[in-house]
Amino acid sequence: MIIGLEVLSYLSIGKNNANGGGLAFAATADDISTVASFSYLYLPTVIAVFYSMIWSWVDLDTKRLEPWFQLSRRGGAVAENSLLLQYPFDFLAFVPVRAARRK
Repeated sequence: MIIGLEVLSYLSIGKNNANGGGLAFAATADDISTVASFSYLYLPTVIAVFYSMIWSWVDLDTKRLEPWFQLSRRGGAVAENSLLLQYPFDFLAFVPVRAARRK
């Protein structure tokens, strides 16, 4: 991120740049457009919330269906590795470790 900011700063200060460069400079906060203000104040939060909602939906659906995928394997599965799986109720950080142990 620091390298990106330095590149934008270099472009902004450059003498051959007629359009003002890579960074937006404004004398006051009122000089910043509404679109630019919204883009850096609210848009990242909106994107993060939508991404987390979609990821949570996919993650919980996968955890909910995993016992049935285990049962549908050729030869079936024992109850410990299928119906007794409780991934949706485990602490999120321990789920990958527990899943790796159960293969």
